[in-house]
Amino acid sequence: METSTIPRPRPSAEEVFKKHGTAAVVLLALTIWFAYDGWYNPEIQSKGFNKVGAVLLGLGFIYCAVMAGSAGLTLRRQRQQQPPSPPTPPAA
Repeated sequence: METSTIPRPRPSAEEVFKKHGTAAVVLLALTIWFAYDGWYNPEIQSKGFNKVGAVLLGLGFIYCAVMAGSAGLTLRRQRQQQPPSPPTPPAA
């Protein structure tokens, strides 16, 4: 049995912006929470876990922020481009 693998279509800039922008906001909130518990909250017993988590979540946030920013710039460029003018008919 032979299966053909058709590659998935590339996501649009708008899809990437929405997906990574949402993930960046969530990751930023979690990074702040983990960082607070790891470095500033004296009542937490698992400081090492929170410090490592804050660093890993921070790296994930940076990745998602860069992807969302890149997609946002692409969307801005697409919106600023002039639509192509219709072809003019030749003079008779």
